[in-house]
Amino acid sequence: MTVSGAQSFSLNDPEAKVVKALVGGHVPTIISSLLDIDSLREVLFGVFTDTISRECGILCRKQPDACFRNIPLSKLAEFSWDTFVAELKDKAPILLHILTAVASFSDHRNQIKVGSHHLPGICSAVAVLLKERNREVDGIQSVVSALMFLGHCEKQV
Repeated sequence: MTVSGAQSFSLNDPEAKVVKALVGGHVPTIISSLLDIDSLREVLFGVFTDTISRECGILCRKQPDACFRNIPLSKLAEFSWDTFVAELKDKAPILLHILTAVASFSDHRNQIKVGSHHLPGICSAVAVLLKERNREVDGIQSVVSALMFLGHCEKQV
């Protein structure tokens, strides 16, 4: 593709696709054509992973209402997965979106485990990953330990 004007230059095939997509204005086509350029794809995913890392950093901060970090003993009786999902929606929406997409992949085939039935798995996955990032983030792990103790679980894994 050659562009005329004060200067003339040629675009290779992937760059020409981007220009055509930009002119067409269809956002999914624009993104798809941008991802066809290897160097640009690496930069885009770098920005994307930095965003997710920032979201995880926010979840790990010491804040009084950070449920992934710590659940006070007085609030154990009020435990709800919705509290964790609300925190994810507020502080890490992209991470939640990714994990929801991963967990709900086969919802169209499953009659029982759809929608909100994935929340315990998603929240547990986030808790395990955040625990790897920061040893003080153990809210869900504390609940699981308390339930195992109350249930007289004797087997260690």
